[in-house]
Amino acid sequence: MSPFAEHMGFDVVERSDGGSVIECLVEAEHANTRGVVHGGVLSALIDMACGVAVAYQPSIGGRGAVTVSLTINYLQPALIGDRLRAVGKRAGSGKRIVACEAAIYDQAGSMVAMGVATMRVLG
Repeated sequence: MSPFAEHMGFDVVERSDGGSVIECLVEAEHANTRGVVHGGVLSALIDMACGVAVAYQPSIGGRGAVTVSLTINYLQPALIGDRLRAVGKRAGSGKRIVACEAAIYDQAGSMVAMGVATMRVLG
């Protein structure tokens, strides 16, 4: 767990080679001035879900990975008190480049945001 993820209150619930589930209970610190979860929090959740699904996994030789591109679509607002669940999965890979996708759901199962990350394998 990175210090950033810990600071944000992100919890790794599941981790497998090519998959992940990250959860976050939305606190006031996650909200913008309108009381809605800041887009940067959702972006960070998607980035982490993709990173956890890929980095240090057997399929890439246990090496680290960094995000080189991240595209997010925000679908509906999340509010203070919501429990968000980001589900990430590897979508395809080459020798050094891995594509990953993730979606964030609220406690009712509604999709809040979705995204695609391109990651570069280190080493």
